[in-house]
Order: sequence, then structure tokens, then C-alpha cells
Amino acid sequence: MSNLVFAGAPNRADEATLTAGSAVATLPVAHLQDRQIVKPWRTATTQPASTWVQADFGQPQTIGVVALIRHNFSQGSRWRLRLGDDPSFAVVAHDSGWVEVWPQIEEFGALPWGVFQWGGLVPQEVAAQITLSAHYLLPVPVVAQHLRLDIDDAGNPAGYLQAGRLVAGPAYRPSRDLLYGWSIGFEDPSVVSKSRGGQTWIDVQERFRVLRFTLANLNETEAFVNVFDYLHRRKGIAGDVLVIPRADRPDQFHNQAIYGRLRTLEPLTHPYWESFETNFEVEELL
Repeated sequence: MSNLVFAGAPNRADEATLTAGSAVATLPVAHLQDRQIVKPWRTATTQPASTWVQADFGQPQTIGVVALIRHNFSQGSRWRLRLGDDPSFAVVAHDSGWVEVWPQIEEFGALPWGVFQWGGLVPQEVAAQITLSAHYLLPVPVVAQHLRLDIDDAGNPAGYLQAGRLVAGPAYRPSRDLLYGWSIGFEDPSVVSKSRGGQTWIDVQERFRVLRFTLANLNETEAFVNVFDYLHRRKGIAGDVLVIPRADRPDQFHNQAIYGRLRTLEPLTHPYWESFETNFEVEELL
């Protein structure tokens, strides 16, 4: 099984009935089903009794990945995922327990002498410049009709909690990992112009990441079911997906995991017997 993970194809949260512990009237929980992540669900308070969201999928669905995209949860915040067929969650199919939202990115002793980041978490100044998201990859897929996320962040200085998108659905982990040579980088759409006097003027735009990689050595069934159908046909270049290139490196999710869209639909090629391959280009959605 590869470390590459695709999620959101399909995103079962979009078909679900969502309820929440609280919400500002103009920023309802339904915003978690909108790909415009700048329009968040926002709670009315930070008290844990009011900072939860629940999804009823209507029927049992396979869940392998759950993510909250573009949240404002503070360092020290925790969340808990429960899945089951009972909406009261008296009996659960999966309970994550309380886990930290912010992953550790540094081990003690890994930094140069005199350099210290409390708890080894993403620095606040970095977090302020990225699309901060929370990801939970289940050890094994779970089939359940109901999902509940509880968030514990009562001390959040904003006075509210918010998130822009809920992703919940199966995890496609290809049988072969992405090939070496994959790349990730920023694209900057800022416009640079020169005045007649020679001064440089820059219309600053938001930078976004682009992930490029190749999947190869896929058998025909996997290539046409998971790639051709679920990703190319159903998502296309307009649908949103969550791509995690290195599931074994949660300390790098803030850099490498991308909530975005397929920028191009590269055709499947059949270079060898029982072997299909294609290229991917994933553009971050802001």
C-alpha cells in the first residue's frame, strides 16, 4: 500500500445532513459543504458543548479519511472523531479519543542549540500564512452512517472556532506509490510591471501550491475504476480533492497535503503489459 492518499472522491460529507453545536447565523454549518473555503462555518462560542459537528450520511458509508480544511484552531486544541450507526454514539465503530489538532513537526534535540519551538508545533507566524487544516487517517476503513467531530479549544483568542470545508469519505491509496521525481512548489500570480521611470510595481496576489507526480504500474481495474472513473470522470478539473503525498509524514502535512483540484486530466497510457500510468497536477484551492 502506498503512502499517497486521495480523499474527497467522493466526499460523503457533501451528501450528508449536517448539524452543529452552534453557528453564527450568517456562517452556518452548511458552509462545510461548499468548496469556497473562505466562507466558513463559525461557532457562536468556544465552549466545548457548542463546538461540535455531526453528519448523517443517510446510509452506511465507507470512511477512511476525515479532514477540516482551513480552520482557526489554536495550539493546544484537541479534537475527537467518532463513527457509528447510532446517532447517540452509545455504540461506536471507531473512536479516535482526544488527539491534538496541530501535529508535532520537531523532535526534542532536532534543532540547533539555542533554537526552541515550544512543543515542536508549527510556529504561529507560519500558521498565519498557510491554509491550516486538520487531518485524520483511520488505521482501517470504517463503514458507518453517522460521524461526529468534537473540538476542544475553549481558550481560542478569537472567541470562536471556524473551518471552511469538511472532507469525509474513502481513502484511495494506490497499490503503487507515486514515482520518485514528484514535486511540490509555489506559484505566484503577482503581476510585476515597470513604470516609465524604471520603478517596479507589484500587484501582490496570494501564492498557492502545485503538486505534480506520476502514478505507474497500475493494473487495468485500478486504473479505470479509481483514476479514470472516480478522479477523472466524476471530479474532472472542477471538483475538489484532498491529496496527501506522504501519509507516513504527518509532521509535513502542513507543507505537503493539498486541498485542491486537478489542474489537468492526463490520459491513461498503457506502456507495458498489465501496466497503466498517468500524470497528476494538483492546484491548491484558497
